[in-house]
Amino acid sequence: MYRLMIVVFIWTVSLGPTCCLGQDFLSQFQEANRLYDLPKPTAEEDERAISLFEQIIQSQPSKENIGKLIFAHERLGNLYLVYGKSEKGVNSYRKGILLSESFQVSDSLVYQSHLYLGEALFALGKLDSSIYHLNQAEKIQASFELQAQPERLFNALGVYYFETGNYIQSISYFSQAESLLDGLEEEYARYARYSFLSNKASALYHLEKYDSARTIYQKLLHWDINTEQVFLNLANTYLKEFKPEEALMILDRIRSKSTRSSLSFQNLRSNALIQSGDLNQAEQHLLQTEKILDSLALTRKNIQKGVFLGLWGKLYFERGQGEKAVDFFHQAIVELHPNFSERDFFTNPQEFELGMASLSLFEFLAEKAKISWSLYRENREKKWFDLGKNTYQSAFELASYIGGNFDNDEARIFLGDQALDAYREAIQFLMEIDGKSNLFLAFEWAEQSKANALRLNREFQKQQKEIRIPNNFKQEERNLLYAISRVYEELFSSENPERQAQLEREYTELQVSLSRLREKQRNLLSKSDLVSSGDFNSILKQVPREVTIFSIFQGKSAVYLFKYDQGKLETKELKLSNLNLNQLGGWRAKLQSLPAGVRYQAPTVLKEFASIFLTGWNRELTKKEVLLISSHGLFSGLPFEVFPFQNGFLIEKHPIVYQFSVFQLESNELSDFELDRVLGFAPFSGEVPDFNSGLEMLYGSAEELDLFTGKRFLGKEATVKTFLDESDSARYLHLATHAKAFPDDPNASFIAFFPENQNFRLFSEELKNQNFENLELVYLSACETGGGQLRESEGTISLARSFMLAGSEQVVTTLWLTEDQVANYLSQKFYLALASGESAAEALQTAKLELLSDPEMAQFHHPAFWSNTVLIGQVDNPKDGSIWVWLIGLLGLLILGLWLVIWFRKETNINS
Repeated sequence: MYRLMIVVFIWTVSLGPTCCLGQDFLSQFQEANRLYDLPKPTAEEDERAISLFEQIIQSQPSKENIGKLIFAHERLGNLYLVYGKSEKGVNSYRKGILLSESFQVSDSLVYQSHLYLGEALFALGKLDSSIYHLNQAEKIQASFELQAQPERLFNALGVYYFETGNYIQSISYFSQAESLLDGLEEEYARYARYSFLSNKASALYHLEKYDSARTIYQKLLHWDINTEQVFLNLANTYLKEFKPEEALMILDRIRSKSTRSSLSFQNLRSNALIQSGDLNQAEQHLLQTEKILDSLALTRKNIQKGVFLGLWGKLYFERGQGEKAVDFFHQAIVELHPNFSERDFFTNPQEFELGMASLSLFEFLAEKAKISWSLYRENREKKWFDLGKNTYQSAFELASYIGGNFDNDEARIFLGDQALDAYREAIQFLMEIDGKSNLFLAFEWAEQSKANALRLNREFQKQQKEIRIPNNFKQEERNLLYAISRVYEELFSSENPERQAQLEREYTELQVSLSRLREKQRNLLSKSDLVSSGDFNSILKQVPREVTIFSIFQGKSAVYLFKYDQGKLETKELKLSNLNLNQLGGWRAKLQSLPAGVRYQAPTVLKEFASIFLTGWNRELTKKEVLLISSHGLFSGLPFEVFPFQNGFLIEKHPIVYQFSVFQLESNELSDFELDRVLGFAPFSGEVPDFNSGLEMLYGSAEELDLFTGKRFLGKEATVKTFLDESDSARYLHLATHAKAFPDDPNASFIAFFPENQNFRLFSEELKNQNFENLELVYLSACETGGGQLRESEGTISLARSFMLAGSEQVVTTLWLTEDQVANYLSQKFYLALASGESAAEALQTAKLELLSDPEMAQFHHPAFWSNTVLIGQVDNPKDGSIWVWLIGLLGLLILGLWLVIWFRKETNINS
């Protein structure tokens, strides 16, 4: 049997002295290894090797033979795995590792045992144990600087992240594994490269990058390695795009009887037939697959069997047989969940663990819930409503759990986008069937669907503070982030293709190192800590009475408006067919053009939407009531300040603050503002730098810092390094500089500091991973800091969001290009109002109203100039100052009254 992919490198460390070992032991050991090392051993030769290794490991362990015994356990484990004896293989690796611990020999002896054990446990679905041993292998490799199979270790870690749904991270690992193949034995490198590229392509199509995945698969077809598996993968890409005809054409190119009888082929073909609407043929194919399954006599849960059961569920749903569909989806859930075994489909899993089919499990839960509610729609039996509700709850809890186990923002955002369809289905049903009695649940799910990645990242950041991550971990993370940013900086500006390729490899290596460090940090947290979420009722109870929440959720066919006001919740529904979203987007785009001398007129579409949005509620808004707006979908990034309201702009009547989700609201009270606590940066305010950054000077930006009595850094003092060194302890931060948003690549978005050399940009990736423990308010007086890539579930991936990820409670940001004079004016007025005791929302309203009433700023009264500056984040809890003023006043009156009594008595005594 050809074992090219199970390469065992020759160790430079000793396996133990041989002088005191028995001749039988040595001869057995040598013969077993000779048989094992044969390039193409027969089954009989492998059986002989297994028998010899089994005899060897029965020897009494001693200091003299311990190295050889560990080596024998490792090779015996490999042979067991080759012949499908997984449990025996796992036990053999474990015994070798236990021997090394008992005799306290060098960890380098068990590097490969940890690696192979990690892979074997993963194949058995024991993910927690798998990642432990893979981490141990990586730790040993780093400690001893071993060169043994690092590419295999990185591929194993990539597979782990792939199967647990973290596709973005898995691509980094597969790329890193491939980069390590240069210089290795040609045939081994060729097979390994095939494996890594195939894995990378699979991750790409799960990320919906179908063309990129197919490009890799088409390339691999010419390698003449496992061609039929490439065909299966190609067919899968077409099915992901709902192109069943193309998938069937690819599947028909497979001729091998063994492949065509495999569960993966059968499931792909059945899925293609269901997608194409050929339900009778699909049923026949599923019945054939059932016979194959019966012949396999599986004793453990199997992912492909779970997919097979889910396909029956899809078939019955398409035929309108809802109850049968629910039953089969439930069977699929039982098959895919590692520990759930309840056969009653009126039950659902309540606890989760990360498994190899976690995303498929989420999909089947969502399908089961949707079909349960379709049954309720038909017969109005409460049991189906309750089942649908409970199943959706289970699905959403699973999504939160999966996201909590991811270690990067991009993966969590992608997961949120995948889950959004289920939220839309659920909310639309609640509003259509029983909106009034389930209004609160619809509101909760609408907010739960928004900005989950931001919430999970901030929770993880809080947990890091609570467990006090070791300083060496923090410093290592900071160093890695700095290195990533610097590599990205050069990659951003380099035009040399060879240098770009080298930088991309360096960038991948650093990302992998960062991932490993974060895995170590996460191991310090308990599993229950990873997915904690706030109670929605408790969050709402903490909302001050002076604050009214307006929530927007863009559903499948309607926009749902929620208004939460002093404990009361109301809703409105607006059909998408009655609202031209393109016109709303066009209005926003036109607003950004900064027109000179043009009189502003609100378009009809805005007036209509504003009227629906703001009027007709049971209680009209009172003056100075703070509006907290949680928008969604295409409504993200709309400047609601400009909405027409009571013959003016909305901002003229109400302070406004934006939040990514109501779940982001926190009860911690912000401190009283102090001008001497502001840390200010104006890098383009002084001398012209020698390095050409391509950015204009902002000479007026220094004036924005004039009010502050704290630390101020102007011109060449305002470097990236100074910012990173000083911002750790800052409470308030003001940045008067340049910024650039890149909607196609959010990681390329940056804030600019003094260009002493090419390393003057602070990219989003480094910024969002800072830990600003004390930061309450950031004022970003720069262009486009609130702009960026719009993601349906997360909102705008902006620099402002990066500051919130880093810990800031409030961010004043700009949605598009800003005018220098306006930026200076608004910031000065804002800080003066803030210093006088106003909240951040009130202070920004005051600044805008002063601009609108200032005749010297008349050329900037058009909303294009001021409506782009908005406040995102927490609402200030009302200060108790008004109570104290009342108490002090009352005390003053008492003192005055007492003085008058004393004076009156004195006068009376004198007169008498």
